[in-house]
Amino acid sequence: MPATHRLCSPEGSPDALCGDLFERPTRLAARLSRSAGAFVALVDAGRLRLRSASGPSLVGPAVGGALSSPGELGPVIAALLKVGDTAAEGWPEGHPAVSDFKAGAFISAPVLWGGGHTIGCLCVFDAGRRTWSRDDADLLAELAASIGASIELQALGRRRDVRDRDSASDSVMRLKLPAGTVRPSELPPEEPPGSGDLLRAIAVASNEATTRMQVLQSCLDRVCAHMGWLVGHAYLVSCNRLVPASLWHLADPTKHRLFREASEVAALGSDRGLVARALNTGEASWSTDLASDLPYLRATLAERAGLRSGIALPVRVRDEVLAVLEFYCEKASQPSERVLSLMAEVTAQLGRVFERERARSMLEEHAEQVRAKAATDELTGLHNRRGFFEEGPERLRLANRDGRSVALFFVDLNGMKLINDQFGHEYGDRALVDTADLLRETFRGGDLIARLGGDEFAVLASHESPGELKVLGARLQGEIDALNASRRRPYRLSASVGAAIYEHGDSGSFEELISRADTLMYEQKRKSLSFRRTHRAVGA
Repeated sequence: MPATHRLCSPEGSPDALCGDLFERPTRLAARLSRSAGAFVALVDAGRLRLRSASGPSLVGPAVGGALSSPGELGPVIAALLKVGDTAAEGWPEGHPAVSDFKAGAFISAPVLWGGGHTIGCLCVFDAGRRTWSRDDADLLAELAASIGASIELQALGRRRDVRDRDSASDSVMRLKLPAGTVRPSELPPEEPPGSGDLLRAIAVASNEATTRMQVLQSCLDRVCAHMGWLVGHAYLVSCNRLVPASLWHLADPTKHRLFREASEVAALGSDRGLVARALNTGEASWSTDLASDLPYLRATLAERAGLRSGIALPVRVRDEVLAVLEFYCEKASQPSERVLSLMAEVTAQLGRVFERERARSMLEEHAEQVRAKAATDELTGLHNRRGFFEEGPERLRLANRDGRSVALFFVDLNGMKLINDQFGHEYGDRALVDTADLLRETFRGGDLIARLGGDEFAVLASHESPGELKVLGARLQGEIDALNASRRRPYRLSASVGAAIYEHGDSGSFEELISRADTLMYEQKRKSLSFRRTHRAVGA
């Protein structure tokens, strides 16, 4: 097997990948190649596993099931394309199209990762003899590339993907805005009247919409209606990759359906052409030769849908492209200077929407950080008194609404003054942190735990049974005993605990619940009962 096509597993668990990532390309591959079936398989933990399958009467393993071993499959899918025929010499019996789907003929393309490593394959097949065309091969290669790019995009996270920028093709005009000179012989009629109305409508939509997706959809609809364009589509940009946003304007949804489906699966696998050029250059691009300026699959379906020319418009915030809009029409004409200027104003308005949403998101994130910090005890990382009294009443309300009971534990450390006097305040702080850690170990992750101040702690916990208070009390005492027995500290922790239950239907307030728990804690302290889990502190 060539070194540049090593068989390997993609990063992360394939089970975490979105099923639609595989299902749509599989469906398109079978339909457009007029095949009996198609499937996608990926390497996972040393086995090749089925991720998606499509066909009218498909017989084969269940999705997620293991196919042929990578050892048998490697030589087959390592090549860029493989065509199989039962009459051919050296028929690859180890290929899953044969061993698992009983194909009489198939063609497969590898799903590639990063530096050309094979992580699986996309395959179409028929039960009988079949001759595959170069168009079928190109179609399959492009859909397989879209799968690989989609998987890689998910693995990239926030890492920026740096790609080489291809030089512009002759049929794509890189149009810097404000627009430059356009030859008079190339100018079509001016754009329809009412450009001011279009800009005002988009401005109103930008102000009224609550999300950028709403603004983008409104823009697609209004621009297409104003210009008479048949198709409009928006991409978002993530990690310098084009991500179809599922926002469309289609003059004829039935006629343009296949073009839409192909666009949503093929765009990620393309790093060239009209839309990619707008992303890479940050400039508008116009094409009158879609066969050359779109990836093969999209170009073929654009021709079937009667689309002859298109424009791609980047939406920028400063020098960063955050979205790309594409529009297509049935006339093979180039844009006038006034059309380009109008589209520049449209995308500038959209850029302000994106910038406004980004600023709002940053402010909300900052406000949440400030709020969280204000509600957090700096020493222990628990909620502080403010956070406890802000969140506690709401939890009580929800418990009452859902018919649940809750318990409030009031915990008071014993002998803190002696620890501070004998060992210093550094050890006093350490005792408080130890107590916070023990409370985290004792109670559930969803329970509300707080340091109310000084040596007082409180916990608002779910309460499911009468015996649960004793169980939690015993668990806390066990954690304290274990810490003391370890002799990791020069002091011994000791705590008094009081617990009050808030039954479903109780009318008391949150403050009254705390007061009851506090009273019970002091009663336990005075009576020196075992439930308060008190141990003698150093010097007591």
